[in-house]
Amino acid sequence: MAEQPAKVVEAERFVLRDCQGRIRADLGPGEASSIALKLYDGQGNCRVELVVAKDGAAGLQLWDEQGMPRVILALDPDQPCVAAPSLSLNSKDGRGSVMLSVAPDGSPSVDFVKEGEVFLGIPGRDRGGTQGAGGG
Repeated sequence: MAEQPAKVVEAERFVLRDCQGRIRADLGPGEASSIALKLYDGQGNCRVELVVAKDGAAGLQLWDEQGMPRVILALDPDQPCVAAPSLSLNSKDGRGSVMLSVAPDGSPSVDFVKEGEVFLGIPGRDRGGTQGAGGG
C-alpha cells in the first residue's frame, strides 16, 4: 500500500527548484519582517514578487526580462505617498509611468510621470462635481 502524503508541511522557508536545480520559486521571510513569494524565470531572474509586511501592507511587483519593475500593485494605508491602493505601470526604460491610486479618503487620481516628475495629474471628483483630495 502506498504511503499517504503529509497533510501539513511546516518550515520557515520553501524553495522550489526545477529539474536542472535552478530556483523557480521561493516562499519565506523577506526584508523588514515581511513574508514574500518570489517566482523566477528559467535564467534565475525574479519576475514576480508578492510581499506582505509585518504591518499588513501588501504589494505585488512584476519585472521584465531586464529586471525593470514594470507593474507595481500596492496596498498600504499607512503610507500617504503610496496611497491605498495604487497601481503603477512603468515604461521599459524606467523613465515614464502611469500611477492610478485611491487615497484613504476615497479620492481617486491618475498621475502621468516622465523623468521622475509628474507632468499631468488628474485628481478624482466626487458625484457632486467637486475635486477630491489632491486638488488642482
